[in-house]
Amino acid sequence: GAFLLPWLSARSTVAEGTRLAQSTAALRLSALDTLGGIREVRAFGAEGRMVAMLQARETNLFAAQEALVRKTIDETTVVCQRALARGAALLQRFNFRL
Repeated sequence: GAFLLPWLSARSTVAEGTRLAQSTAALRLSALDTLGGIREVRAFGAEGRMVAMLQARETNLFAAQEALVRKTIDETTVVCQRALARGAALLQRFNFRL
């Protein structure tokens, strides 16, 4: 019942959660590296490349977040549909009418 849905959702979204954590870490590290080495970046005229790299990592992060949300919604929908079907079957079994 109350414990099944969170457990199933957590179990089914492990891959997306891992991807999200990795994407978040990659963006954070890139941003910190860029800030820490801003003199070198400017000295070598690499601002454009650094911005492009950060934007690419940000895009990966957003894609990972979206994948996790979609997977969670899909899993929740399936579990709810199954619960409703089981509930309807029980109601029919006992000839319950609304």
